[in-house]
Parts: sequence; C-alpha cells; structure tokens
Amino acid sequence: MTLLDSPPPLDDFRLLLDLRSAAFQNTHEPVFYASLRLPRERRRESLQDRYVFFSFAVSFGPYLRKKLPLEFRESCSELEAVVNDIQWIQGKLSSFCEEWFKGLDILARDICDLNFITESFALVRIAQKTGAFKFPRIAIALSVQEAYIDSLAGRHASAAEIALHCVKRPYLLGGGKQDLLHTVNRLRYTLAGGGHIHAYRILLWIGVNQLTEIKQRNAFVKQIADTYRGGFRAFLSPDVPLVYRLPYLIAMLAKALHLNALSRHLKVDILAHYWHLSVLYCFQKCLQSKTALFKQILHPASKAHTGHAGTQGSSPHRKVQKPTRILVTRAMGGVGDILMMTPGLMALTKKHPFAQIDFAIPKSFHSIIEGLPGIRVIDINNSEINFLTYKKWINLTACPAGKVESRQYPNVRSNRIDIFGKALGLWRLTNHQPFYAAKEEEETWSDAYIKAVNPRNLPVIGLQPISADTYKNWPFSPDLATHLSKDNLVLVFHHENLPEFEGENIIKVLQPFRRSAALLRHCQALVAVDSAFVHLAAALEIPTVAVFGPTSGKVFCRHYPTVTYVAPPQKTFPCSPCWRNEHTPCHLTGGRESICLKSISIKTVVDHLNSLTR
Repeated sequence: MTLLDSPPPLDDFRLLLDLRSAAFQNTHEPVFYASLRLPRERRRESLQDRYVFFSFAVSFGPYLRKKLPLEFRESCSELEAVVNDIQWIQGKLSSFCEEWFKGLDILARDICDLNFITESFALVRIAQKTGAFKFPRIAIALSVQEAYIDSLAGRHASAAEIALHCVKRPYLLGGGKQDLLHTVNRLRYTLAGGGHIHAYRILLWIGVNQLTEIKQRNAFVKQIADTYRGGFRAFLSPDVPLVYRLPYLIAMLAKALHLNALSRHLKVDILAHYWHLSVLYCFQKCLQSKTALFKQILHPASKAHTGHAGTQGSSPHRKVQKPTRILVTRAMGGVGDILMMTPGLMALTKKHPFAQIDFAIPKSFHSIIEGLPGIRVIDINNSEINFLTYKKWINLTACPAGKVESRQYPNVRSNRIDIFGKALGLWRLTNHQPFYAAKEEEETWSDAYIKAVNPRNLPVIGLQPISADTYKNWPFSPDLATHLSKDNLVLVFHHENLPEFEGENIIKVLQPFRRSAALLRHCQALVAVDSAFVHLAAALEIPTVAVFGPTSGKVFCRHYPTVTYVAPPQKTFPCSPCWRNEHTPCHLTGGRESICLKSISIKTVVDHLNSLTR
C-alpha cells in the first residue's frame, strides 16, 4: 500500500478542510503533505481547486526526487496515481484556469528531469487539450517540452520540427531569465539531436548574449568554446555578426577572471561581469531583435544575406530597397498591458506616417483594440509572419515594463505607458490616453440592456472587484456593493459568477469584454481594483476610484485625469507599494493576501466616489 492510498490516521479532518485557504496563501508544502493524507477520492476532490492543485503540482516533483532513490517502485506507483488523478480531474472540470496550466507545466518538467518521459508527455498532452493556447507563454513552454520529450524518445524529426517552429518565431519566446535558460537549453538539445547544427549554434550565441547571470553565462561560454574548438576561434568566426561576438569576448574574459582565485579575491571578476552587462546594455537594440542571426537560421546558405521575401528575382548586383514596414510583437496579454501600449502605437503611426505597422498579438486580444487607427492587427500564433521582411522589428514579448520595474524595485517610478512608448522608439509621448472604440451595435445593445435592468432609472455605478492577480483584490468589495445598492444600480463586472455579490439593485455582468465595455459607458462612476478596467475606464473617460495596495496607484494612474486612486496609509504601511507578484508572499503575513488592502475602509472609497459624482 502506498502513501497515496493509505488511510488517514485521523477521523477528524477539520485541520485539513481548509486546504484552499492555505494554498491561496502559497503554503505549498503543508498543503501538499496534508493532501497526501487524504483518501483517494477526497484528494481528487480537493485537487479540483485551482490553488490546491498548483500547490500539489509544484511540490510533487521535489517530493518524488527525495523519495525515488529510497523507494523506487512505490515512487513509480505514486506518480502513476497522480497522473490518473489529473486525467480524472480533466474530465470533471468544464473550464481551466492559469494555475492548472502552470502546475502541469512545472510538474511535466520536474518528472521529465527524473526521466519519467511517458508520464511527462501525458501531462503535456493534457495541458494542450484543455486549452493551454489561452496562455501563450505557457503554451510555448509546453511546445518546447514536447519537442524535448520527442527527442529523448528518438522521434528526432518531429522534435526538430517543433523546435524550428519556435526558433524561427523568436517573437514567441519570452519569460524571465530562468525560463529563457530552460527554453534555450531544451531547444539546443532538440536541434542537435535532429541534426540542425547551424540553428543549434545560433541558440548558443543568443543564450550567451541574453543570460547574464554568472553561472548561466559561463555555461554558454564554455559550450560555444567547445563547439568551435576554442574561445578565440569562436570570436573570430565570420558567420556570426560582430555585434554578437564583442559581448562574447568580454563574457569569455569575465569567465576567465571568475575562475582565477586572485581575481575573485580582488573582486575583479565582479567588475568584469558588470562590464559585460554594460556592453550588453549598449548593444541592447541590436541584440533584442536578433534579426541578423535569425536571417542565418532562415537562410543558412546565404549567411550574411540581407534580402527579404520577394527579391529572389532581382539582380544579385542590384541593391533592393526594403519596404517601409514595422512589426511589433507581443506573444501574450494581459488586457491592461495591451491597452497601455495603444498610446505608443498611435504615436508610432504619427512618427512613421507612410509605414505599414503590424501589431502581432494572440487572436483572443484582437477585439480589445479593434479600430486602432493606422495599425494592422495580426494573429501572432497563426499568421505566417516573416519578420525578416520588415524594416524594423520591435519585440515586446520579453516585457520591457517588467525589466524596468525590476531595475527600479522597490521604488518603481516609471509608468508603463511611457515604458512601452520608449520600447517602441519614442522618447516622449504627448498623449497618454489608452485607445478604445465602441461599435454602434454594441451601444444599441447596451442601451437596451440598461433599460431592462434599470426600470427605476437609478444612477449606475460600476464595480470591478476581481483582478487577474488575486493579491490585488480588495476584501470589502461585496460590502461596498451592498452599501451602494441602496441608492444606485450596481453593475458588478467579472467573467465568472461571484456568489458573494447578491441583493436588490446588484446586477452581475457576465458578458464578453466588448459588451462589458459598452455597459461601462453607462456608469456615472466606477470602483475598480488594479485591473484592466482602470485603463479601460481611462480610455472611456469614466470617473473612477481605483483601489491600490501592493502596486502603486500614483505610478499607474499618473496620466489618467479621470481616475482617482486610494492606497493604504503610509504611516501604517510604509512597505506599500511592495511591487510583489502573485507567487511572492506578503512579507508581513507570508501569505498571498495583501494585508495592507484591509486598511482601506469602505468610507474612504465612498468619500472619493462622492467627490467624483457631485
């Protein structure tokens, strides 16, 4: 009998019943070990919760790694039981959230590293079948994992096909340094196994010029030196653009100093490391698009070829002028970020009035910016985008806002609209209002909807209480809705039913984004947490009270004259804003919930709301 199937030692499960609350607070290991003690059916039921499942998924790999050398057969049985449980949950749930796909990705990666290839492949397939495409960053990670598994299983042709699909579409690759390291390493292995040595070498150069953590950099420096039979041979290689070889030379020197005991003692290796970072920063624009290298992947025979599609019939001695085309790519959302990119995109059309500007984003986000003047929106996943045919390529997948905010942490000062504008090559924006255009049929529909739900013609107040990141949620939103519903019609905007929002004059709006936006135009005012609705309300010029805690309303709402923000009192919470993320616990409580948001009273929000609606 395995641990997974053993009966619990206690009949009273009161200590285990609140697994969801514990998982929500990111206490992953206690949740994992508590769930192991549950009977099989109870455990399956508990894993249907998004937070419990994520805690279980991130903890099972390390648990299996410890147990495997001691009890191999029992460990195999437990893994098989977990995969069966996930398949059972797949058939029970009707919709799947981000934690489901993140958990499957992490679990598939962990057990693959333990050489459970079949089980890892099964989890990848489950994630893909249940809609991982809705989260592009996770979807590309799963595709890379699938290619790696195929390569390990000896299916080199199919593995290389997937890997080349990713490599030839660098605008799909993003994530943090660790994610990028994992992706590049998986792709390298797959391409080498498939015999695509040229593309393999290109990935080495990309890795050494992006992964700036010392151990990561040194690993790629060594691999390049081994591949070219010497570091200086690699530096002198004519098939790699000089803009890549110069930072590599400094990286190679930094590695040599790091290996020398005297230089480590004198901290010279640290100076060399920062020298390398400085060079990468100076070459950032050249390295970011990686166009020169990827031309060699797509046209390996021509190497330094600088032409583009449609010039094959031209004379080889005749210089063909490139078309004035600009490509901007963003392989993921979110909705708020897309809206905050629109001021920069509109300014880009004014800077290049005769250029064709293509904005490549996932299809699911197209409706958000429908009608954006001067911009052609294309599907980044399905469209055949040959970025080499563009005069300029701006890649926003590796989010520039995240990089700037990380650099400025904990005193983040830069507004994301300005950051995206600078990433688009614009030094200063004159208009910071996000773009959104309603359609006539949407306005007609919203007029009829409001007439039907508001026969008393009450003032309409909007409430957007739920953020995609739960640590931004203000806990008193249900009480606020009840308070406001005494004299107003309250429209509660969210894509899922919220049972805590009930009562007379409270209408839950479960509509697609564009219909919700059409209804928002009928609101005299809006109360929202830090979410996309703050930026949408700014675009529609709706008076808004925005509730901020772990992030800064002063920074995010700086350019929004119709938005007033409320924040925790600085004397009580000098740590706010802390700029943490969903999986970084609040440093005061160690949990997911932001305790500082509890200091913002309903009266404070109502007072600000009244000042906007007078």
